[in-house]
Amino acid sequence: MNLEDACGETLSQAVISSHHPELIDYLGHENGLLLERESSGSITIRRPQPTSNNGTPNAPGLRLSELIARGWE
Repeated sequence: MNLEDACGETLSQAVISSHHPELIDYLGHENGLLLERESSGSITIRRPQPTSNNGTPNAPGLRLSELIARGWE
């Protein structure tokens, strides 16, 4: 939380790479980028899809970290 507070005030940006569910759930929706390796070896980058109630229409109420763990995001 301190890092998020510092960004924009004393830091222009920060880059964090993590698989930790708490960090994904805290920062992922607004600031996260998903990196996916294609079968060709290239990597695509995209933002997580906006969801309602931290879930998808097929899985309401699931956290972003859970959607990623299940391969749904």
